Amino acid sequence: MRIVLFTMDRLVEFMLPSQVFGTFAFDSNDDEDTKLINIEADNDEWFLYSTTGVRVLDNGNYTYRLKLEINKFYTLERDNVKYLVYIEDAFDNTFMNFKYDQKLKLTIGKGNDCNVNYNIEYINCLANNKDVRAINIIDDELERLEGLSEDEMPEDFELYRNFLNRRRAYVLIDMGLLDEAEEAFKKLLMTDDGKKEYIEQELEYIKELREQQSE
Repeated sequence: MRIVLFTMDRLVEFMLPSQVFGTFAFDSNDDEDTKLINIEADNDEWFLYSTTGVRVLDNGNYTYRLKLEINKFYTLERDNVKYLVYIEDAFDNTFMNFKYDQKLKLTIGKGNDCNVNYNIEYINCLANNKDVRAINIIDDELERLEGLSEDEMPEDFELYRNFLNRRRAYVLIDMGLLDEAEEAFKKLLMTDDGKKEYIEQELEYIKELREQQSE
């Protein structure tokens, strides 16, 4: 099993042994006393666990440990800074072979649906854990999509763009920018027919938040 750690400027790779046994601690900085990634074996499964200095998050909530699964993102927090790790099969270099810019944004291209799927998982993880990088990464991705030629566009281009706009509006709510979020969702009502019910629920939620603020 391969573990890919997202730092601010690079990806760092760690490997777990094929035999599921023991306890391991990894960090991109060898001098760090409180290791960021802490993993233990239990009943032939690998688990990511929290320590006194590092907490594991599950959909934005702190938890003691989570079972590691292939092709999934996990979020860790140390010193109020969140980190992403991705788990992949030890013999699959697909993820590590993707190209990243300095902000660790996945590139996309025509025919590479897998890349788009990883983008979606990455952005969902950032948004669900209220990561401060989410809004900038989504905005940059939307800007990049607009600059693609027809030949460069991925399949299901409109579905992917709508996804980005939905997540952007969702993040705006978390940022407390209710007017901007409401405007974004209302625009989506005209372009994203497949998610109309979700959008209407979010608009109702914004209304409820405003009522709470006025009390």
